[in-house]
Amino acid sequence: PALMLLQVTCALARLAVCGAFGRQQGVAEPVQDTTFAIWGSQESWKSYVSDEFYEVFGVHLPSRGWKTYTAGMRADVLLFVEAYDDVLAFSRSHSHSFAGHILLFVDDLHWQDAKWRRLKEDVFALPNLRVLSTYAYRAPYLYPRARLHNWVWVPHSAASRFLQPLNKTASFSKALLTGATDEYYYPRRAQAARLPEVVQIKHPGYGRSSVARQQAFVRDISAHAVGFTCGLILHYAVAKMMEIPAAGQLLLVDVAMAPALRELNYVAGHHYMPYSMFNMSDVVRRALDPAHRREVNAIRARGHALVHRWHTTRERAREIDDMAYCMVKHNRTCGGGWRFAERCEFTAV
Repeated sequence: PALMLLQVTCALARLAVCGAFGRQQGVAEPVQDTTFAIWGSQESWKSYVSDEFYEVFGVHLPSRGWKTYTAGMRADVLLFVEAYDDVLAFSRSHSHSFAGHILLFVDDLHWQDAKWRRLKEDVFALPNLRVLSTYAYRAPYLYPRARLHNWVWVPHSAASRFLQPLNKTASFSKALLTGATDEYYYPRRAQAARLPEVVQIKHPGYGRSSVARQQAFVRDISAHAVGFTCGLILHYAVAKMMEIPAAGQLLLVDVAMAPALRELNYVAGHHYMPYSMFNMSDVVRRALDPAHRREVNAIRARGHALVHRWHTTRERAREIDDMAYCMVKHNRTCGGGWRFAERCEFTAV
């Protein structure tokens, strides 16, 4: 209890003084006559069931004045979103003619084959590229030769679809598991799928699905009081770690993710319940046990409030926008609290 109180106090202090990532608030002031642009259309992100990236790059950043880049446009900051080939070609063809800052936002850092790995390594080696990544803290492990001072951790966020009211009548009959469960990438999910206390529903997938299907998926989540996920074998702080609390569920997540979640101001036992491969079934039963209902509902409520305040797509867009202004004004990333990959020592788990 004393340790948890200290962790909660530290988390609250970071939030009050430094914002979501320990970054000094108000450091970015408007810079006159600046142009921020995004490369290409962001409509394809509507294919993702969470709508997360579409909301950040297709809705909230444009609402803050970001434009779609056109040939010859003068841009102080040009952001590429998961466009490896495009940023590589642009950097090589405009190495002397483009004077602005080039950013690349990337999600998954691993690769499926040697060709895909070489492309990523070539892109990450570009000298004037700032990489914004949902898993930047894993870059030292996956890309040890990368320029880590150019990497910034921009964590996942909960899309508006998942920002549901706290469901006080949610079911405690089973813990809910969604998403892939193959043994190689998701060993803890595969283990959970075999527990009698866990029920699994099909994820709509990352192809195009109807709005009705997406809404039904969120309703299924918020109807269950307890949600289960993991960080894969790569220790990724996946979007489900925001979506589950956002929808009002108690987050059950593997203890290996505790160091990364702590950086996002999640405190174990206060905002979520951690488990290991050895005590998973005990933790699930405890979360569902009526004898612990008051404790579990309190954790649910705190996790729900944390995500709704600090881990929304609107908040992520604001942070990216603030960083862009800082880069233009000071020719560097402002606010020493930004999560640079080279400073993320906690990732050696």
